[in-house]
Amino acid sequence: MRLNRKSGYLSNARAAEEDMDPRMTKDSLSRGGRLFGYALVYRLGESEFEDDVLGGAGLVQTGTLVDLYRDKAAVLSHQRTSVNDLLALVGKPIKHGATLERASTFNVERIADAAIGARFRVRIEGLDVYYTEVAFRRNSLLAGVFEVRADAKNVDAAIVSVANTLDRRISRVLSARMRQMGTG
Repeated sequence: MRLNRKSGYLSNARAAEEDMDPRMTKDSLSRGGRLFGYALVYRLGESEFEDDVLGGAGLVQTGTLVDLYRDKAAVLSHQRTSVNDLLALVGKPIKHGATLERASTFNVERIADAAIGARFRVRIEGLDVYYTEVAFRRNSLLAGVFEVRADAKNVDAAIVSVANTLDRRISRVLSARMRQMGTG
């Protein structure tokens, strides 16, 4: 897998553009308290991606996201509504000519302040693509881990494991920052 050129700083405009929900806009993100974010995404090269999707063969993209919100209440509100909004779009067109065919959630325990897992099947130009993600809150951050596959393999446990690793890293950074603030 290669680092996706879209990795890096995510303004509200870019975050809205990348989101599956066609109703998501930079203004709705701003009103919701999102300040900015960062994405680290890996994917197959273009021809490999197309071959694997056409052949229904495994992992095609994976990544992590971390968004900073103005406060904990804004994070909680966004986390609660974003999954519910996507669940309401099942059977309807979403971005990039795709249709959200199926969506479900799964429980995730003991990650940060609160976590939720979600699975989506998206149909794009007659092909099915499968998304699994875990999103979690820590203070005023909303973080997530995702995997995009060309097959329906259940990867819940692997995604939860990566989310736990990301949460530990975030926790260490926040703890170090608090120690710096206390001594500075």
